Amino acid sequence: MATSSASTTPMKYRFLGDSGLLVSQIGIGSWVTFADTATVDKAYDIMAHGYKNGINFWDSAEGYGSGAAEEVLGQVFHRGAENKI
Repeated sequence: MATSSASTTPMKYRFLGDSGLLVSQIGIGSWVTFADTATVDKAYDIMAHGYKNGINFWDSAEGYGSGAAEEVLGQVFHRGAENKI
């Protein structure tokens, strides 16, 4: 039987173009995940887990779910700020 072990490889970061922003090489997209299928609670769980593992880059656009993805992201960021995440 195969066993799984948690990875201890740290997140890698790079600069986003010439912006000076240092972002994780892995990001979380919000089009399909947050526009139609995920509740705010589920989106929060996904994003909090990613953040705790070094992700600081989330992809969103006004057109994702006709703005629904941005609404969910806004609610998740607000909840994260309240919980000091």
